[in-house]
Amino acid sequence: MLDCLAKKKFFKTKQLNYGSFYWPKINSDIDGLINWNWNADEIIDFIRGFSKPYNGAFTFLKGKKIRIFDANKLKFTEKFHPFQSGIIFRKDKNFLYVAARKYIIKISFSNILGLNKIENFYLGKRFSNK
Repeated sequence: MLDCLAKKKFFKTKQLNYGSFYWPKINSDIDGLINWNWNADEIIDFIRGFSKPYNGAFTFLKGKKIRIFDANKLKFTEKFHPFQSGIIFRKDKNFLYVAARKYIIKISFSNILGLNKIENFYLGKRFSNK
């Protein structure tokens, strides 16, 4: 833009198609569904990719849509069985802890919309895709 304002000459270069990609614009309300079968790094990157200014990545808990804006991974000395992925196995005053194979996904209540941090009914429940 500055080159245009300074009236400098610039040259156009034609893009070569053989190495190009096209990715459509994402919509967090459609494309932001978390797959809890992914590994912890993929889940966390996905959540952060749909974070603000977008509407957040989402999942479901007992049929209710939950939005998540950030999460962290904690190393776990044991491995969770893949069946346990997505299960909320611990809750404290400020965080939920979700099983993710050899890691724990730690989510602050300040980064979740749709859950009441006082309630304990979701302990042992699984985040799902429906």
